[in-house]
Amino acid sequence: MKSICLPVISLALLTLSSNAHSLSLLDSRQIQLSGGQPVTEQNVDVSTFEIEYQQPLWMIPRYQVGVDWAFGGGTLDTEVENAPMVFSGLGLRWEPWQYLMLRADGKVRYLSEHRFQAEQGRAKDYGGRMQYSYSFSMLLNVQKDLQFGYRYQHMSNGGMYEVNPALNTHNLVFGYRF
Repeated sequence: MKSICLPVISLALLTLSSNAHSLSLLDSRQIQLSGGQPVTEQNVDVSTFEIEYQQPLWMIPRYQVGVDWAFGGGTLDTEVENAPMVFSGLGLRWEPWQYLMLRADGKVRYLSEHRFQAEQGRAKDYGGRMQYSYSFSMLLNVQKDLQFGYRYQHMSNGGMYEVNPALNTHNLVFGYRF
């Protein structure tokens, strides 16, 4: 399967690029740890923790722009329960300078639980287990392979369910390239 997919993906990318000769596959991978808090006050205290693996798919070196595939997992933590989640998606990154990386991504998420009951009758319902998210990140290279930065992340179910609250979070991110 891999031997078929790689040529098909390469051919598609070559047709999209006017600088086809500068298009190359990357071998630089990254692991990121992030923790987030909601942008606005919630009726149930919520926080997130995630670990994410990013595998570059291709890059246009002339413009320092690349696409990567990401997958990972984490927890959606409330005052009464911690719900594991998994996710996968694609990211677009731009590295205008050696010390800065800007990244936007979109992911599909699966929550192990979407309803959270708290004390005094308070509850939070994300509508269903399947969720979508997008995020925008800015990371600084503090050492050759270590990064530190900020991520704004939005998660909702995109209207798939009757209830569709969003969770927007500010996240602190630590990254390691290898």
